[in-house]
Amino acid sequence: MTGGYGSVIGATLGAAILAMSTTGFQTVRGWNEDARFAFLGGVLLVAVLLTTTRARRLRRHDEHI
Repeated sequence: MTGGYGSVIGATLGAAILAMSTTGFQTVRGWNEDARFAFLGGVLLVAVLLTTTRARRLRRHDEHI
């Protein structure tokens, strides 16, 4: 794990997505707690994959300049 980079906007968007999904799961009937945690885990996994892919593309772009 690395750290020390990111933005306030990204952190705010991430927190808003997690808060909205938690609120949404509370309003949907029939979804249990396990489904909620699986969904949030998927959201976090997608966020990590997008961040990693973006960082690799930026590094490749910087190497070609």
